[in-house]
This record gives sequence, C-alpha cells and structure tokens, in this order.
Amino acid sequence: MTVEEHCKDNKLCSKIRCPMCSSLILSPDSATLHIESISLPKVRKDGGEEIIESWWLVDDMFTFDNIGFSRSASGGLKYLTCADCEIGPLGVHDPKEPKKFIIAASRVRYNDSAVFTPN
Repeated sequence: MTVEEHCKDNKLCSKIRCPMCSSLILSPDSATLHIESISLPKVRKDGGEEIIESWWLVDDMFTFDNIGFSRSASGGLKYLTCADCEIGPLGVHDPKEPKKFIIAASRVRYNDSAVFTPN
C-alpha cells in the first residue's frame, strides 16, 4: 500500500500504530500528509541515516495517542519514539517550529498491517 491509500483530501484516514508493539500513535483525521526531504537516523543502531520524503504532520503534541520524545539531538532536534516500547526514531520535532511534529509515513503500521522490519 502507498501512503496515499491512507489519506483522503491530504488527511490521515487510517489508524497509525507502532511498528513493533502496535500501540496506537495517531487516530484518523488527526494528521495531514506532508512532503519534505528530511534525513532521519535509521532505526537500527548500526545504520546511518535515511532520507524520508513522506510524513504525517501534526500541529499539537497532545494530538498523539502515544508518542515519546528524545532529549535534544543534533541541532536541537527531538526524535519521536513509541512511548511504550521506545522504538525509534519514528519522527522528528524541531522546537524552533512549535507546531510541526512529523512522523515518517514509512516507519509505522497502518490499522492492523504487517509488522515493520527495520533496515
């Protein structure tokens, strides 16, 4: 499935779950599709970085059902993780942009889809 299959009129129309423990992260209609090329560390610790282009944008951190924030990383960025199992980073937040919390569309499960396998 493509990201576009999980949105209608640029709004999320599926549930987003943690790729490992399946905790609910976002509910339908809680995020908008956001296209921007951003480098994000790979989930595996041996991994380097990955350029991600499709994101789910949330403008208020209280919109999330279940998300954790890392301490500030390089450049003051905070990485978003599952608050239950702490897998991540699933997304990123720049405190300089207080209304921009983004989750990588390729790093989550939709509804009850297959489990994500980090590369």
